[in-house]
Amino acid sequence: TKEQLELIFKNVPSAIYHFDKDGKILFLNEIGARQIGYNTVEEVLAEKDMFQLTKRLEETFIVLDQKGEPLPAGDSFAALSLRSGQPSEVVAQFIHRHTGSFFWILSKSSPLFNEKGELSIVLTTSTDITIQKTSEEVLRQSEERFRTLSESLPQLVWMTDAKGNYEYASHQWKNYSGLDPQDKRTWPVLVHADDMKPMMEAWADSLATGKTYRAEARLKSKEGEHRWHFVQGEPIKDEAGNILKWIGAFLTT
Repeated sequence: TKEQLELIFKNVPSAIYHFDKDGKILFLNEIGARQIGYNTVEEVLAEKDMFQLTKRLEETFIVLDQKGEPLPAGDSFAALSLRSGQPSEVVAQFIHRHTGSFFWILSKSSPLFNEKGELSIVLTTSTDITIQKTSEEVLRQSEERFRTLSESLPQLVWMTDAKGNYEYASHQWKNYSGLDPQDKRTWPVLVHADDMKPMMEAWADSLATGKTYRAEARLKSKEGEHRWHFVQGEPIKDEAGNILKWIGAFLTT
């Protein structure tokens, strides 16, 4: 029933909005009201429609897309789905014009149709993703510092994503081997045949368990000489303990 649905929507951790085909606000929960700068649900419902609501939002916030470009406030909510009749998804940053405080939202809108196939309602969920976006920016800045530092080191430094896919290798790789470790086909050429299997088994175990990666292998230089190297890699994790990346280095022994 309508009452049961509204009870559920009032208790979900995201903002919920219902608009009819003309943009009139049919329902929103308390999170939805607070998220866009209102004190109560009743204040929002007093607005005539989405377009009046958009005007209020643009008076209160500067709205930017992920590239930092201005984004009409209406396009950060259900307006895209109302115009197109298609689902829409928007990530936007809201900056308060007076206080300078900001938050990021992920807005998803889905159109619902009646038995005649006519658009009747647009359901929008809006989730605060400020923590995630801030973490991404901190990680990006730390990666830039990491790359700057690693280029000054004599070791063969590397970085992969959580699944072990190549993301970065310092210039020392080419200085030593003349090869690009980005290409997996170079590894059988770079690593001594007797060391390839145990090294890759150790790497596979670390990817599966999240344990520190340690191995020894002979790597072939540009001059054709195989020299022993010790490799160690560490997982970089988020606050929840999920692995984000692996960072490590080969050191000459």
